[in-house]
Amino acid sequence: MAGRLTERAAAAIHLGYEDAERRGQSWFGPANLLWGVLQDPKAVAVAMLEAVGVERAVLQARLDGLLGADHGGGAEQLQLSPGTRRALELAYAEASQRSCKYVGTEHLLVGVAMEGGNAAELLASLGATVDRLRAALDALETRTAPGSAAPYEEVKGWMDGDMQSLRGRSILSMADLTPEQLQGILQKAEEFRQARLEARTLVDWKGRKSLALLFEKASLRTRVTFELGMRELGGVPIVLGPAEVGLGKRESVGDVARNLDRWVTAVAARVFDHNTLLELHRCSSIPIINALSDIEHPCQTLADLQALQQRKGRLDGLRIAWVGDGNNVLHSLMLGAAMLGASVIAACPAGYEPDPKIVSVARERARGGATIEIVNDPEQAVAGADAVYTDVWVSMGAEAEAEQRRAVFAAFRVTPDLMSQAAPNAVFMHCLPAHRGEEVTDAVLDGPASIVLDQAENRLHAQKALLALLLGP
Repeated sequence: MAGRLTERAAAAIHLGYEDAERRGQSWFGPANLLWGVLQDPKAVAVAMLEAVGVERAVLQARLDGLLGADHGGGAEQLQLSPGTRRALELAYAEASQRSCKYVGTEHLLVGVAMEGGNAAELLASLGATVDRLRAALDALETRTAPGSAAPYEEVKGWMDGDMQSLRGRSILSMADLTPEQLQGILQKAEEFRQARLEARTLVDWKGRKSLALLFEKASLRTRVTFELGMRELGGVPIVLGPAEVGLGKRESVGDVARNLDRWVTAVAARVFDHNTLLELHRCSSIPIINALSDIEHPCQTLADLQALQQRKGRLDGLRIAWVGDGNNVLHSLMLGAAMLGASVIAACPAGYEPDPKIVSVARERARGGATIEIVNDPEQAVAGADAVYTDVWVSMGAEAEAEQRRAVFAAFRVTPDLMSQAAPNAVFMHCLPAHRGEEVTDAVLDGPASIVLDQAENRLHAQKALLALLLGP
């Protein structure tokens, strides 16, 4: 799957957003994306258009007529249109079909042509049909030097420069991020942490952005950090609990999504069933953020990795031991850690191991020699570890299994004796809330090795970084 934008493709998206804002639009549409692509005369997409007989100046003039006048003022809540979302998805698919590890302007152009809206109709009227554009790209690719990463265009990470290519995207899983994006979020989170210590403001939306917080599960850290973070960014948080919404009960998930899509800039949802997040994403054009589901907890992993970097000065080469249930927190941790070069060895009771599909993805995404191991012996996992991480044995929704789980997990309690088998200066981690005396003793949870409050604090900084990158300036 294509995972990186070329520098020119990232710039095209950025310029398309600026064009939509300048025209006072409320949507960033495929025509704006096409307009952004045309701004670089050296882009592969422009060469493709020239090859099929379309002059750049003529197409730009026709686009200006289609898009309307420049009103000289940005829209207050510019959103990614469903058509643009489809065009980008088609661009990624086109890149993948060509076995490209990047997404270039050529793929963006094909995506717009395939999307079928006004911009596609305009291209076709000038002779730039999908088939002709693909034929032109085939011809250009044959001129690319063997071993070249991308025809004509420099491959650049998603987070490089000021392109902020996360803008407008949903984050439902750690797997939705590339290593470059993940590292970029962590860097931005540190910037927000330092700015808060110094009472500096990095972002002030002045009420122009809004975030709906949907809660099916009770929350302390998620609610406080998202609500406070949104306010500190100058945005408007709107908290909606089960009594206000009743996802899938009082109103269908799709209807909730379609209504919120008309009002707010983004949604963060803390849900029981991951499929609820998928349905919210399918039925809306705004970013949907996984604030916790039964499958993953990506926001927690962002805070965890930031805390490890703060304490250890690095992530690459670290060894993280997980002790306990193979749950949603472990799933996201494996994915995130592996992408940044940290190994995870998880000790879980037999029958409570993590999802093998997610284990497989984490292994595929691993960098820098990172490994993912699943064992059934806590001592084997903890031996020599740089960090020891655990979570509750009984999560919300699994209360009926409480007594059975306590018996099964009794040998997986993190105690001072178990911590003593980790590496010198190893840290203890927990996503909280903790059931003291069950998965961890007070001596460990409150001891000098514990960084659980750093993890909790970083939920604020990491989520502010994520919101700033998803929602833009």
